[in-house]
Amino acid sequence: MDLSTPFFSTMTGKRSFLASGTRLWNNQDSTTRGLTSLCKFKNQLHKKYLDRNSRVDNFTASRNFN
Repeated sequence: MDLSTPFFSTMTGKRSFLASGTRLWNNQDSTTRGLTSLCKFKNQLHKKYLDRNSRVDNFTASRNFN
């Protein structure tokens, strides 16, 4: 179920949506890629990425005024 990654000779091409999306898809585990429902797929990605990053520990905000 891997997608073939397109070849780009420039950095702009390597950062394009096509190349980035293909790399992201290939990096997903087989469970996520095997989901048949869009709703299940979105829920799986939400659990995997958003829930993990929603907690911020030891966050310090500062602002410099000139």
